[in-house]
This record gives sequence, structure tokens and C-alpha cells, in this order.
Amino acid sequence: MKSFNIVLITLFLALILTGCKTDGTQNSPRSSNEEFKTTVDLTKINYLNPELYTDNKDYREMISIINQNVKALNERDEQRYVSSFNSSEPQVKTNAKSSYKTLVGNMDKYVLSLEKAEFKKNDTNPNELQVIVSTEIQQNQQIKKETSAFIFKLEDNIWSLAYID
Repeated sequence: MKSFNIVLITLFLALILTGCKTDGTQNSPRSSNEEFKTTVDLTKINYLNPELYTDNKDYREMISIINQNVKALNERDEQRYVSSFNSSEPQVKTNAKSSYKTLVGNMDKYVLSLEKAEFKKNDTNPNELQVIVSTEIQQNQQIKKETSAFIFKLEDNIWSLAYID
């Protein structure tokens, strides 16, 4: 009877230890080295409606560029994201690449909704215009509201996205 109990205890311990470890790794839903990736339903993203700006073709074009930029970010398309910064200034593309890597790699950011756009002219520089956009974002698994300023510069009579603040 005593040897039977020892066999049962040994089997029980073997089962517990085998259940906790397999090939030297823990059986957990996610190992510590595995990155957690956010899943967002891209069909439910609310973009700005450019048709609300039919009285001003420049505003309508800026809204289209903002939508393209956000869509590229959400779809994790770095090339389209960077190309949405259509300014001819040399540093703009470099900054856009760096921004993309931070937003996607470090912050795991998605824009869930673009809710309101307000156009503000720069009093000191008539060739610069800010589009202030209220947004709802998901960043590192948390949803929050924020405001983004899309800065456009007039280059050869075309408004170009230069940076986002």
C-alpha cells in the first residue's frame, strides 16, 4: 500500500511538472517574447467626408489627403503613408518614415474615427494651413480621444501635407 501511494504521488508530480513545462518553455497563452498585435476592424473606421467641403476644392483635397494618410496608417502600408506627405521639402519623407515606425512599431496606433476638421490659416505664413482634426484612436490597447494638426504648405499652387503635430 505504501509503495502504491509513492507511485501515485510520483505520477501526480510528473503530470503536474509535464503540464507546466514542455521543451523548457511555459505553457501560457503568450510567451514573454511574443508580441501582442492589435486587431482592428478596418471596415468600421470613420473617415472625414470630403463632399462636405464642395464649396472649397482646396479643403476637399486636404481632407482626401488626410483620409489617405490615416487609411495607410491603419492598413500598415508604410509606402502609402510616406507618399501621402507630398511636400517637396527633402526632410519631409525622412520624418514621415520615422513617424510611421514610431506610430506602428512603438505605439501600435490605429485611428478609429476622424470626427471633425477645423481649418486654421497661419497669420504669419499665408502659405501654411493647419487642419485640426478631432480623432478617436486606439493606442497600445487603449481607446482615447485626441486632436491632431495636419500641417499643409502651399507649393506651386498645390497644398502639400508637410507634417502632423
